[in-house]
Amino acid sequence: MVLVILLAVLLAVVAGLVLYFKNAWSYWQKRGVKVPPVTFPYGHAKSYMTQKKSLHVMYADFYNEHKMKKLKYGGFYFSTLPVLVITDNDLIRRVLVKDFASFTDRPMYVNEEADPLSGMTFNLKGQKWRNVRVKVSEAYTSDNMRMMFETFENHTKKLGELMAQCIRDKRPVDVKDTFARFAMDTIGTAGFGVECNGLSQQDSEFRKYAMKAFQRDLFGVLKDALMRICPGLMFRLKATLIPKDVSDFFIKLVGDVATYRETNKVTKKDLIQLLIELRNRGRNVPGESEMTINEMAAQCFGFFSAGFDTATTAMTFCFFELSRNPHAQETLRAEIREVLKKNDSKITYNAIMQMPYLDQCVSEALRMYPPGGLLVRQCTQTYRLPGTNLTVEKGTQIRIPLLGVHYDPEYYPEPYKFDPERFSPENKAARHPCAWMPFGEGPRNCLGMRFGLMQVKVAVVAMLNQFRFTLNERTKLPITFDPKSLSLKSEHDIFLNVEKC
Repeated sequence: MVLVILLAVLLAVVAGLVLYFKNAWSYWQKRGVKVPPVTFPYGHAKSYMTQKKSLHVMYADFYNEHKMKKLKYGGFYFSTLPVLVITDNDLIRRVLVKDFASFTDRPMYVNEEADPLSGMTFNLKGQKWRNVRVKVSEAYTSDNMRMMFETFENHTKKLGELMAQCIRDKRPVDVKDTFARFAMDTIGTAGFGVECNGLSQQDSEFRKYAMKAFQRDLFGVLKDALMRICPGLMFRLKATLIPKDVSDFFIKLVGDVATYRETNKVTKKDLIQLLIELRNRGRNVPGESEMTINEMAAQCFGFFSAGFDTATTAMTFCFFELSRNPHAQETLRAEIREVLKKNDSKITYNAIMQMPYLDQCVSEALRMYPPGGLLVRQCTQTYRLPGTNLTVEKGTQIRIPLLGVHYDPEYYPEPYKFDPERFSPENKAARHPCAWMPFGEGPRNCLGMRFGLMQVKVAVVAMLNQFRFTLNERTKLPITFDPKSLSLKSEHDIFLNVEKC
């Protein structure tokens, strides 16, 4: 009798699951949207959830399949979560720019009580996002970039010393690791006002906790998937994506720096100084709320996490492509030396602005290897997709496969070829405005775009002025992307030979 009851319960559970998945996987079909066959229980996300492909490559493949069929959008199931993937650039521009009022939010998990650092600007929604972005954007003006420039220059000297040591030791440089440490040093100083010593110390405390924040195993991938599929349940369970000891470290760091500066009347040219000033303004201006230490830490961590990934990826792949394209490297080096000669051999903000081919090389590297790889939005009010019969319901998640757009031969013939001339003024003007979006587009584009670009350009100028780079045989080709990473990263280390020039 007990066995019969257990069997009946099991059959009921199985039947319930079948009905649940069947109903979930009928969402797009009911709305007349074409979808490829699904796989239980992954939907269309099996390659990512089983760590066979990165998130960005998975969506790029989906983009390519739909473009071949001349479809402007397609239905995608992230397990049971229905997602609308847009493959037409005019519709992409509608979502990101023209009709932004209907897509103001990102579908990111935020639980500031259980996971304080999740309250970074990138994740925030609605009016709170607007309020915080307006305040924090003061840190990213051109004037502030000029003030922070000294930070970049100081750290490039240490970077040059490391390259010189590689030459003396007759060993290649691991650019993925080296530029990650360089990015950590510059962003740590500009964001938190501390010396991270990433280039000089492999085991610095800041580096230890920063790297732990970005490490993700299979459990982390699955937890991320659950936060996307059922954020309400994860919120009630007080789930965290950032480990508690990492949160505690960064919150204490920001609190200690803020207390020290306010007690000793110390001011510096960095993000945390701006946040201290915003906090004081909230204390003294009627109607403005005082920013808490947790909120300050979340903004500093958001600045760090976005800048770290962007800069590391951009620098790593820019040097990788220049090492494989000696003509482009020599052309860029000639421009660098010509401009520096006119500026007393000094690398300055104004000198960087006088290097158009530098901008073309960095832009092409960001086209081929966009750090985000994928843009996400959430429909915030019912919306009729222009030129179609589809009504997008409030709450629907949108995916824009940036990697697919950037490799689309409609915009970039021979897309796997590194060609800086794609970004000459005339070629840029002839392309669709949404054909290049490594920093996003519209009101929710990347706040730290200027900072990230300047950081990359300073490193390129300083290193190419002194050293020549070629590809080392230890580098595994073709490049594959880390399936565990939420940003676009090489799965393996990238080694380059370096010599004085």
